[in-house]
Amino acid sequence: MAKFLILYRSPMSFEEQMATATPEEMQAGMEPWMAWFGKYSKEITDLGSPLAHGQHFTPDGASDSQSHIAGYTFVEAADMAAVRGIVSEHPHFMRPGNAIEVFEVMPMGM
Repeated sequence: MAKFLILYRSPMSFEEQMATATPEEMQAGMEPWMAWFGKYSKEITDLGSPLAHGQHFTPDGASDSQSHIAGYTFVEAADMAAVRGIVSEHPHFMRPGNAIEVFEVMPMGM
């Protein structure tokens, strides 16, 4: 099995998405995610979390990140085709403009 990093891209930060949501709306929004987590519990090795307050670092300094990466999850699967099946009905797609990027985590020889 290979390890894959799922990155959730969104034009709106998690904080912006939740800023005006009621507790009931937040709970309702999490239900499809929990169902997805349950369906793929054998493949998911790290549920991940929303991301916030990103910084872009260079040798010259730091600035606010312009990335639209809103969160992550790690899964194990046979190949990228299997991961495509895992994310094909992901609840992240419920919001317009959202996308998912997937990268295979390559083993490092030490």
